[in-house]
Amino acid sequence: MKRKTLLPLISSLLALGLVGCGEEPSSDGNNENPSSSSQTRIESSDLNSSSSHEVELKDNEISFKEGTIFSKSYDGTPFSFSIDDVILKGNGNVTFTYKVKDSSDEAYAEEAPKRVGNYTVKASVEETNEYKAIEITKDFSITAKKITSLDSLEFLYSKSDCFTINNKEGALSKYGILDGDEVELNFYFDSSNVGQTLNNIDFVDIGGKDANQYDFKNVNVDAKIIARVLSLPATLSFSRNASEKRVDGVYKFGLDDGLILGEDEVWLINKNSSIDIENPGTYTLHGSDLEISNPNYKVNLKDDDIITINVVDDEEFYMSINEIFSISGKGIVFSGVINRGTIHKNDVLEIVDLGKEVTVVSIESFRKELDSAAKGTEIGILTDLTSKDDISRGMILAKKNTLKNYSHLKMDFHFFSQEEGGDRKAPIMNGYNPNFHFYKYKESNQYKY
Repeated sequence: MKRKTLLPLISSLLALGLVGCGEEPSSDGNNENPSSSSQTRIESSDLNSSSSHEVELKDNEISFKEGTIFSKSYDGTPFSFSIDDVILKGNGNVTFTYKVKDSSDEAYAEEAPKRVGNYTVKASVEETNEYKAIEITKDFSITAKKITSLDSLEFLYSKSDCFTINNKEGALSKYGILDGDEVELNFYFDSSNVGQTLNNIDFVDIGGKDANQYDFKNVNVDAKIIARVLSLPATLSFSRNASEKRVDGVYKFGLDDGLILGEDEVWLINKNSSIDIENPGTYTLHGSDLEISNPNYKVNLKDDDIITINVVDDEEFYMSINEIFSISGKGIVFSGVINRGTIHKNDVLEIVDLGKEVTVVSIESFRKELDSAAKGTEIGILTDLTSKDDISRGMILAKKNTLKNYSHLKMDFHFFSQEEGGDRKAPIMNGYNPNFHFYKYKESNQYKY
């Protein structure tokens, strides 16, 4: 580019004395220099009409320095360039702008990119009085950050075979995921039970808006499901009802014991066969005597921890009478299996059907005399009764005033036809006398309609 200027012409005229410089006019309007009258004065119009001179600007040269890095792994920071990255042979202000590679030139912007992708940087040099403007472009890229390991991952048993970790509060930062990046990992196990492991990235689903900033290919995965830890006080005091009675189970954890999931049954098991916790009472066991029935849970017990167990029945005693014996000189014996609760020597009981009061003299089971017996035990009870008149099989023996006797029962019932599986062929007529069977009891009544 050429620039026009009058400076060379004016300099030549000054040298010839044709143009004065810095002269003051006299008071009468004449120049004080006597020779000035003989000089030719050049008016500005003459200067404007003279031929102009052109000055050609120099070429600017700019290039990126050898060794400049044009690719980096994603780190969450802008990938930018500065004057320190270029060599400028000339002068002028240098600016850098950026765009996505292969996009239009209008896409250039001052903000440097920081997410994974391919980009173009443009270095622009402004024109000066000596040098021309110039610009160069260069492609560069930000690659996904490689994640090499997802190890030591532990998931708390939850009855599910899929577990999710997201990067909220930097949960994945120890594996190289940047704080604040939205990345979610879903792990799919073969089973939901404790002990299941996962070692294959093919069974990990990766999501979140920042997931493509990371490369999870060939990552080492080491994940497993671990047991839920239950709390256990030093003293266990609990009531054991019919549904909780087990020969080896000394305590059943409930949902309020912490971390028990719905429908899971978890028992504290007594492994020490020398300590029989069959009946209500107080027992002392060590941590080494106990274990959890469900492997998806655990209790942190040391072998020398001492656990005191107080067992009581939360339901009052009752038993359906199976057989009745009379022992001369001693009393009446009732045999049967305890349906509920616990019976002790000297307990005051009641034959509910008759409203008759009896006192327990002794308790025996398989020729062994007992001080007490609990639900499920087959026993014989010697009472202070002297007569078994009016007492029959199927009547109920219970703790006094705990059960109510009913003389009438109102119910709806259905007769099955032969098509429904019934075996009666003859029709049921008025006056038919059916038998109604209850637990260890039979009643015959006349059918009326």
